[in-house]
Amino acid sequence: MSRWLSVITMVLIGIGATAPSYAADPPEPDPWTIKADDDLRSALDDYIKSSMAIEDMRIYQVGNWMSYGGTKEARIPMLPIDDLLACFHQTSPESRMVVDTGGGVHIEVDDVQFSKGKWDAIFRLTEETKIDLLDKEDYFLADQLRVGTLKFDDPAEMIKVVRIMSAACFPDEAEN
Repeated sequence: MSRWLSVITMVLIGIGATAPSYAADPPEPDPWTIKADDDLRSALDDYIKSSMAIEDMRIYQVGNWMSYGGTKEARIPMLPIDDLLACFHQTSPESRMVVDTGGGVHIEVDDVQFSKGKWDAIFRLTEETKIDLLDKEDYFLADQLRVGTLKFDDPAEMIKVVRIMSAACFPDEAEN
C-alpha cells in the first residue's frame, strides 16, 4: 500500500511541476510623479488643451494611454502620453514638436535642451495591448529613440533620456 502511495505522490508531483503556472505577474513600479506645483500643472493643462498635436491624436482616436519603457514583459511606466508631450514642451518650450500617429506615436522634437547643448530628437512609441483574463489595456511602449546621430537601443538608456527630455516636470532633474 505504501508503495502505491509513493507512486501516486510522485505522479502528482510530476504533474504539478509540468503544469502551467497561473501566478500573478509581479507588480509594476509606480508611474513617474509630476512635481506638485500649481503653476506647472496649469502650464501643462494649458498645453494639453491648446496643442494641435494632442488635438490631432483625439481626431484619430488615439487615447491618452500610459507610456512605458522597457519591454512587454518588464514594463516601466512613465507618464500618460498627453502629460509626456506637455513635459517635453515645458522642458524645451522653444522647440518645435511634430507628432504623427498610426500604430503608435512618432514624435520629432527640434532643439531639445540637454546639458551639452540642443539636439533634435526622434522618439517612437508603438501601440500595444495587454490582455489579462477579461481585462484589456491599451498602452504605448518606447520602441526607438534617436538624439542627434546617437541611437538608443537599450530600454534603460531610453528611459533615462526620456526623463531628461521631460525634466522640467520632475523636481530632482529640473534643479540640476
